[in-house]
Amino acid sequence: MSQVRRRFTREFKDEVVWLSEGGDQTVRQMAEDLGIREKSLHRWRARRR
Repeated sequence: MSQVRRRFTREFKDEVVWLSEGGDQTVRQMAEDLGIREKSLHRWRARRR
């Protein structure tokens, strides 16, 4: 069974990156809480730099 690829808006990504950089949670915890892949969050953060 194939998985449906989810798309996220730029605004969502920017908000998540901002929250992950200023919060006290790890990237793993933040990704789990938001239901996104940890690898995606790392990639979004790298692109912001």
